[in-house]
Amino acid sequence: MPGDFTDLLAWQEASALVADVQEIASRLKGIGATDAAAQLISAAESISANIAEGYGRGFGRDYCRFLRIAIGSATEVENRLHIAVTGRRIAARDVEKAIKRTRRARALTTGFLGWLERELKKGKA
Repeated sequence: MPGDFTDLLAWQEASALVADVQEIASRLKGIGATDAAAQLISAAESISANIAEGYGRGFGRDYCRFLRIAIGSATEVENRLHIAVTGRRIAARDVEKAIKRTRRARALTTGFLGWLERELKKGKA
């Protein structure tokens, strides 16, 4: 296992996503943009926060629960980015990078969850 949660690729990608989302949030426009920006940032921060918090609790079933929450938060971020585009709060081209990073963070977290669940079944984690 990595020495620290910051060594996890899933956490690194999720952490980088926060910076992307903050930039996007600062440029949202229209009715409700301030609330939408706050919700988007909160969801993005939740991904890395849950990966880190679960790590701090040890590599058991509890960590699996936190990883599932992180995956759900990544899905929420992607949804909120799509809604921002369909609501004309921002242009689609301006969220493409963040959507790709969100999907990568979700895929890395999903892969880590799968690995952890397999290790738990073997009694190794």
